Amino acid sequence: MQDRLHAVERERAVAGAKAIEERRRRKIQIIAEGLVLFALAAGMIGTTIGLLQAREQRNLADKRYEQLTVANANTENDVLLNKNLTNS
Repeated sequence: MQDRLHAVERERAVAGAKAIEERRRRKIQIIAEGLVLFALAAGMIGTTIGLLQAREQRNLADKRYEQLTVANANTENDVLLNKNLTNS
């Protein structure tokens, strides 16, 4: 009877130790998963911010190109007008 009680107590102790070890492993796994999710979210946020900044820069470049095109056309018109006036 005593041997049986000792065996049961040993089994409980081993089971308790295994449960503690399993909880520790799960905790490490959950922390690792959280870090991966954080890295993915940070990457998505960074990519989105970069995309928005690139769009803004493209829009600014398009506006500047339009301004330069108009200025160039005006300059060409002025040059042609001056040539016509001097030739007349």
